[in-house]
Amino acid sequence: VRATGSAGITDRHDRRRSPATLRRGAHPAREPDPKGSALSAVAARGLVSSATGMYTSYFGLGEKPFSITPDPRYLYMSGRHAEALAHLLYGINESGGFVQLTGEVGTGKTTVVRTLLSRMPAHADVALILNPRVTPTEFLQSICEELGVPISEVERRSLKRLVDALNRRLLSAHAAGRRVVLIVDEAQNL
Repeated sequence: VRATGSAGITDRHDRRRSPATLRRGAHPAREPDPKGSALSAVAARGLVSSATGMYTSYFGLGEKPFSITPDPRYLYMSGRHAEALAHLLYGINESGGFVQLTGEVGTGKTTVVRTLLSRMPAHADVALILNPRVTPTEFLQSICEELGVPISEVERRSLKRLVDALNRRLLSAHAAGRRVVLIVDEAQNL
């Protein structure tokens, strides 16, 4: 299905569908039923008992088709995705310092990161920050919590003490031959 603007949608058979028809719930590959609802036709045939069941039964799916978080099992590993993943893994394995992954909205950055997490080397400890819209103190607290750094109530209130606690953790990890990886999704919000 290709979007053609507010005038309507062109389906895979290049038939023009009006927005009003689409709002009634018609399936793009067939004409709407006389009652105005594709759901009623599906339910009338006894294929579903719930909205979720409708999608899985009607389309023959083995699981729910949509979720809030990206699922790395469904990443199409294009050449660019494979290159991005290889760069991230190289940065972790070779002490690459900072590695930045950028791209347009919807290009699969978060899904690549989730794939990276599933392939993380055993010698790496990971702090994953999904919501960086916090204060600097809360940001450091989140990193410490993710890495299991014990911080007292006194340390929690001071940026310097949080940095000192984090520095001790980084030094001990380095001495043990471990890598510490900080992943900040949506880092532009820092």
